[in-house]
Amino acid sequence: SQKGESEAYLHELDSQLDELTGQLTELQEQYSEKRAELEAAGTYPEIREAEIKKPVFYGNVDLNKYSFIALSCLIHISERYYYGVGMLVDVLRGAKTDRITKRHLDGVSEYGSMASIRREDVAALVRWLIDEGFIIQTKEKYPVLHPAIKSLQYDETMTIADLRKLKKHLENEPEYSRQGESLIPES
Repeated sequence: SQKGESEAYLHELDSQLDELTGQLTELQEQYSEKRAELEAAGTYPEIREAEIKKPVFYGNVDLNKYSFIALSCLIHISERYYYGVGMLVDVLRGAKTDRITKRHLDGVSEYGSMASIRREDVAALVRWLIDEGFIIQTKEKYPVLHPAIKSLQYDETMTIADLRKLKKHLENEPEYSRQGESLIPES
């Protein structure tokens, strides 16, 4: 019966969610341990400061800052539930939808932080973060996003070379770029 199939499907999704939640907890523990190790060695602040001193701009947008914000937002919304690219983009742009308000996602600190940037451009940034392994996107019927270890160790793993690669990608990808105007705030 259709009801039985639906219940089985929901049970399977619950099982997958439990498994992914366990993986996320494990990743967060690994991140905390690694961060503590770096801080104890005195290298954590130096790495972060080095990244801040060498921003890579595309237009007037600091790609390091916006990449970090996108990943931080994903971590924060993942504390509540797992969502796809569209929801992450909507939260970053400050969309006022029922789904966002009912789930209190308008309360995360990154909510609306990319409101001045076109939706397509924020989505392009998120897709690049997926392609580069900073975000894991599941392969199910309704794919959801999870922070990868690489994103939890952002200060170590996001290099100036990566940011330059992102800039070049945005400049050269017709899907993401509009004659060099990608990621430029809307007027």
